[in-house]
Amino acid sequence: MSELQDLEIFLAAARCGSFTEAAGTMRLSVAAVSRAIARLELHMDCRLFNRTTRRLNLTAEGELALTEVTAGMERLRNARLLLHEQRQRASGTLKVLLPNAFSKHYMMPELPAFLEKHPALDLDMYVEDFGVDLLAGGFEVAVQYGPVPTNGYISRSLGTMEIVLVASPAYLARHGVPRSIEDLDSHHRIQLRGPKGGAAFHWHLQHVDGGPIAIHRPAGQCFVNSQLDAIIHGAICGVGIAPSDLRAVERYVRSGDLQIVLPDYRVVDGGEVVMLYPHRDHVPLKARVFMDFIVDLARRNMVITDFDCRAYAP
Repeated sequence: MSELQDLEIFLAAARCGSFTEAAGTMRLSVAAVSRAIARLELHMDCRLFNRTTRRLNLTAEGELALTEVTAGMERLRNARLLLHEQRQRASGTLKVLLPNAFSKHYMMPELPAFLEKHPALDLDMYVEDFGVDLLAGGFEVAVQYGPVPTNGYISRSLGTMEIVLVASPAYLARHGVPRSIEDLDSHHRIQLRGPKGGAAFHWHLQHVDGGPIAIHRPAGQCFVNSQLDAIIHGAICGVGIAPSDLRAVERYVRSGDLQIVLPDYRVVDGGEVVMLYPHRDHVPLKARVFMDFIVDLARRNMVITDFDCRAYAP
């Protein structure tokens, strides 16, 4: 038997005042009850009961043990109830890592309804696009742009963002409208660098109807590290042509602040979005409901089906 079981037998014997009655209550033999009490007395180095042929009485040490064990078992029962309740509803604090543009344009519009559905859940959100050590940060769920980091986390693909090229009408009025991939060479382009100031990303462009992928190596005066929203606002301000997730720039395109450049092409690299979590087994409910929420909103929002890029080209 475990020490916890021995303590439960001790409480039963103290309540019943008899090993025989305690044995009946616990559905054990009298010998098993006697052995459990003997183990406890050996472990505690004191006598817990004074035994007579008719009655079992607690010693002074036994009275003290009864008070402490009763309180401890009550705390244990409360802990069991609390854990059971937490398994029935998502509660507690969940530490998550999210990319800036994804959290702002995908998640935030639907977050109020999610939090209202789970009022006992608190989200501790860290917003960062690149360069975060997931394990060191202790994140329970993370969403990142591909490729998948080799850090021991379990990964699940959420889909691929539709990345388009955009520029402001004022910029295009000053510098002209590119009609081919080759025309991009004569334009200012806003470039995104890799993590920790790494090399600027190349643009892998493919026609929406398929065909070969053209690799464009942008060169320009403006380099942006990490924060993708900075690229969008740079394009709005007329700095140059920028690649962006269509969902992130949709409202600016619809309002006329941005226009789609080369509407028949998409940037096909760097658009994969993956969800990461540390363990496949025993995922707590608070993490599971958040992961289900992220998977569902990605499924519904990753691809915009009612948007015609050609209608917003200059």
